[in-house]
Amino acid sequence: MAIPRQSVNLTSKEFKAICKSILSRNIFSGAEVEDFEIQFAKYIGVKHALALSSGRAAQYLALKSLNLDAQSEIIVPAYTFYIVPVIVKLLGLKPIFVDAQPDTYNLDPNEIVKKITSKTKCIIATHIAGQPCNLDKIIQIAQENNLYVIEDCAEACGSEYRGKKVGSFGDISYFSFHVSKNMTCLGGGMLATNNDEIFKKIQKLANECNTVSRKSILKNLIYAFVLYLFTRPFIFTFSAYPVIILSHLFNSDWVDRMFKEDLSLSQKISAKYVAKMVNLQAVVGIEQLHRLEEMNSQRIRNAMILHDTLKDCKNIGMQEVLPWVKNTYLYFYAQVPNRKKILKKLAFCGVDSKEDGLFICPGLDTFKETGHNYPVAEQLVSSNIELPNFPSLKEKHIHRIARKIRKVLEEFNLL
Repeated sequence: MAIPRQSVNLTSKEFKAICKSILSRNIFSGAEVEDFEIQFAKYIGVKHALALSSGRAAQYLALKSLNLDAQSEIIVPAYTFYIVPVIVKLLGLKPIFVDAQPDTYNLDPNEIVKKITSKTKCIIATHIAGQPCNLDKIIQIAQENNLYVIEDCAEACGSEYRGKKVGSFGDISYFSFHVSKNMTCLGGGMLATNNDEIFKKIQKLANECNTVSRKSILKNLIYAFVLYLFTRPFIFTFSAYPVIILSHLFNSDWVDRMFKEDLSLSQKISAKYVAKMVNLQAVVGIEQLHRLEEMNSQRIRNAMILHDTLKDCKNIGMQEVLPWVKNTYLYFYAQVPNRKKILKKLAFCGVDSKEDGLFICPGLDTFKETGHNYPVAEQLVSSNIELPNFPSLKEKHIHRIARKIRKVLEEFNLL
């Protein structure tokens, strides 16, 4: 059987919860939303949590609640998902890009210091692929310069820094529950904070928002189910996998492009896209939250097997394993030379993998930063591949992936 790059981790419990919510007509309203917020806040270790329609809606409200002057400067990673600096810009603020650290892929604190001016008001600390940022240094820098810290935990739900959950350190944090994340609510997001005053502002802003439409709920439900179905190993092997092989044979990336969001759509994000989470999403979220530690443990187990397989390979880079953090490895990245050739070989060996989905954001047309120089970000974007790492992979599957990787690397003289 071929192994897909990703899989939607839903069980019969989630499907039963969805059916129960639909049959009882508690799709939009119900007690589960508040229950989910309470449980999530307790899990992260914060006083307040607010469930929203998406992670980007959560980031939008987080920044909006700070009441920053126009063109205030916001420190953001140069290496991240493009939507992070786009939302900053759409709010009339100015994203200031900072390069990544080569060992963690996260914001480099030493580079942050160089970019701070009198207009700097906030640092968005993105925990890339589940690896927590250097929060000690980032918070110290923020305190010394009177800056807000917003933790972007979209890729790191359940990750820990010095024994505490990420999302509990900054002034505000936000999470994404897209189907590709550590846990899913068929879309959705969460804001979290310990600051009573900020939370009141966030609540007020959220109360002015629209309700998620029936069309959006149905679209998310269908998308999650189709993705779930076609990433089952047997179905994937005889449906999507042959298409992927054909694309490699013709040296085409159209399969990857099919799943990429149109960057031009990011210009249309505004307050009207911000909405509260609906009850149907919350019932799924509650079930997922109960299993989150188990799912993350399985990701970590898989990642350690892959890391041990690759650590002695020549010219292969990975996120460093740090003893004081718990990296939940939403994605397992490996930096490789000859990326396209290696991806092709892996596909023919039955292991579907893909190029890094993150960006060198200052180089995008949206920002048009001329003369930008972010060597670490450029290296990561040009060489990272994303290997399969999802909770439903059994240990025998991950060992098989590891053997296939070593076989391919041996062909390229990288062992």
